[in-house]
Amino acid sequence: MISWILNLLILSLIYSIVAMSMNTLLSQIGVFSMAYGALLGVASYTTALCLLSGLPYSLSILLAIIFSGIFGVIIIFTSFRFRSDYFIAVTLALQWIMSDIFVNANITGGSAGLYGIPLPSLFGVKINSPWAFLILSIIFFVISLYISIRIKKSNFGLVLRAIRDDEVATFSVGRNVYSFKSKVIIISSMLVGLAGAIYSTYFGVIEPQAFNLDASIFIAVIVIVGGLNNFVGNTIAAIILLSFPQLLMYFKVPSTIQGPLYELLYGFLLMVVVIIQVIKSPIKKLEIDNVKS
Repeated sequence: MISWILNLLILSLIYSIVAMSMNTLLSQIGVFSMAYGALLGVASYTTALCLLSGLPYSLSILLAIIFSGIFGVIIIFTSFRFRSDYFIAVTLALQWIMSDIFVNANITGGSAGLYGIPLPSLFGVKINSPWAFLILSIIFFVISLYISIRIKKSNFGLVLRAIRDDEVATFSVGRNVYSFKSKVIIISSMLVGLAGAIYSTYFGVIEPQAFNLDASIFIAVIVIVGGLNNFVGNTIAAIILLSFPQLLMYFKVPSTIQGPLYELLYGFLLMVVVIIQVIKSPIKKLEIDNVKS
């Protein structure tokens, strides 16, 4: 039971870091990216390849952060001038492209993935147990949370929200819209490097199926269920969503119905959250007041 809880907490913290990155973009500049599965894959593969090459874990983490930032730059150059649905479509295309690369490239191990990833050692401390990985996950989560909150509460975040609300007006008062949006995309992408650095080493094996479109959708659902601009809520949502399949296995539900039952619970929770958000929205309240009057 304890090992199950530890596994659930570690996975929840990993996905919470990624969801925090997506939530930062969505809440601060209104950008919704569907390439976060690919972004987590870039960070995980970078870490795994570095460790398999004999590089120290500290350098592997740094390179994972750097390459995640580079992927953020790619998002900027390919998607920046698009708006709304078009931005989503371009990042979705990036997700598909990266999924194909993960499956077919020799460096990623193809469809078989990478195996035998060594357990890391950070500054002389061996990370070779679930408790050690949990502590590392908490540290990386706190770092990501601190950076995300700083973005939100700083003058930088104030300008970002002004861009989100009215980009033309913000530009007219002399703010470099392109620079501000580019910085937050790169910073939020680099946060995912921390999640990938834990993901690959915790499992000791990574497969391309873990970073496909389904992963991006799952991360998006964490953000939706947890709430926009609610980082703690995203963590709770990650725990709830990840506990579904774990609970089905724990209660020995037949494997033939685990998949459909998980999708049913998954969809039901999402539907409930969306309904609650609609009811709470100002537009809905105004409509109800008009009906009552």
